[in-house]
Amino acid sequence: MTENTRVQGYLGRIVTPGGEVAGTCFQIAPGLLVTARHVIAELPGPGLAVEALDGSGARGDVRVVRVDEVHDLALLQGNVPLPDHVRRWLASDGVPLNTEVVVTGVSRVEDGDRDYRYLDAPGTWAGGTTRDGEVALGRFSSRDVVLGMSGAPVRRVADDRVVGVVSARYNSADGWLAGTVWVARTEDLRSLLEDLRSEPDAQPVEWDELGELLDLPRTAALPGGARVKPLTALLAVVAAIVIAVAVTLVVLRPGGDVAAPSTPVRSSANASPVPADPATPPVLVENVTALRSNAGDGSFVLPEPLVMSPAELARFNQEVSPSTRDWWSWYGERGGAALGSGLTTITLRGNTSETVRIVDLKAVKQCGPPFDGTYFQGYSQGTGDNITIGFDLDESDPSAQEMAYTSGRGLFPTGDHFFDRKTVTLAPGEVETITVGAFTSTRSCTFGLQLVVATAAGSFTQDITDAGKPFVVSAMAPPAVAGQPLSGYRQAYRLEEGREWVRAG
Repeated sequence: MTENTRVQGYLGRIVTPGGEVAGTCFQIAPGLLVTARHVIAELPGPGLAVEALDGSGARGDVRVVRVDEVHDLALLQGNVPLPDHVRRWLASDGVPLNTEVVVTGVSRVEDGDRDYRYLDAPGTWAGGTTRDGEVALGRFSSRDVVLGMSGAPVRRVADDRVVGVVSARYNSADGWLAGTVWVARTEDLRSLLEDLRSEPDAQPVEWDELGELLDLPRTAALPGGARVKPLTALLAVVAAIVIAVAVTLVVLRPGGDVAAPSTPVRSSANASPVPADPATPPVLVENVTALRSNAGDGSFVLPEPLVMSPAELARFNQEVSPSTRDWWSWYGERGGAALGSGLTTITLRGNTSETVRIVDLKAVKQCGPPFDGTYFQGYSQGTGDNITIGFDLDESDPSAQEMAYTSGRGLFPTGDHFFDRKTVTLAPGEVETITVGAFTSTRSCTFGLQLVVATAAGSFTQDITDAGKPFVVSAMAPPAVAGQPLSGYRQAYRLEEGREWVRAG
């Protein structure tokens, strides 16, 4: 956030060489910004600048690096990054109808000599359409969108996920579709970035800083306490009648907790869970991401030493590290492990004619000494993601606990079992995205997850893996030499400020 905490630190405004404000933009990675293509289409290239929407910080020069005329999108690269960048995204086509959204952007208001630097324009998501048979668009309805907001991100109110980019307001002459705003989809923004990334000489950003945008989630759970429309609230009440879910690993619901149940729902059939029929499971596991390190600097370890020659290291930096797909393939082939704690995002869908409840998610683990093969030390000094439910793999029989964080203790389990206090349910066809994490401070562990689902027909278990393989996490290897923290590894690399891996020590 900026000094004005009402305005997100990733929001900016585009300034012409003559000092006029042309429109809104937002930062998706340090120095890389997005706006609507029509905002900069008629402006001279040299001399364009961007400054924070709330007026804090310095103004910096920008240049256009890529445009998509069909979908009205443009990418800009600046020399003075805004204070923050977007971290949470959602596919436009996955946003449910009537979802509350908001746009904050430049506002051109006719009010005499008075100037309003920015305004909020709340509204509701109204689905999408296809223009001229080929251009997919999102749509939302708001009576408050004004000139100057083109290029601003459309954000879900509940959790600030970006779901699209303002393209144009529909001005109806006859009153039909009043308040309609056309939206460039996040799916098309992702495609624009992938096209840019395919060009070897066009690398304006470290691609891993784009986070969810390159692995765009189609669904994401609303945080607990999120405001919903009356119809949505009614459906949520109906959905909460039968379903139950619990987790025995580190589980993080993005954006907040689930509401605590007033009366726990229990299955009236078999008391002991039995394996679900793989052909007709009560819950579909639609997507599981690789276990990513929750270390703020992105460090990770390999079980075996990896010695790369200068030529091999150069090829690794040029061909593997910049490519998300090649990176995870390389990482998996070598048995890469998250360091200390790791997170995986799991997308679930209700697959029965009734509401079900997830009552547990167990970790089936095998642990040994920490990996001492190769250590890769990241550069970024971020804090990692928050974990609200913890699965401590150092315990003999770990269970899902609520997690807390303090600057003194760091991340720690509270001792309260998450599913004794909270309820997670899935109505027929309902989608839920959860983030599951595991952590260890003394060992290396491989593990799989086992979902326990309570239904009217009984309780069932479903296994969850990383594409058929176990998840892997490892603690730091103890140093072999006092005062030399990496001496416990047979090989080590570090990521320099220039974003290239080099031999350490």
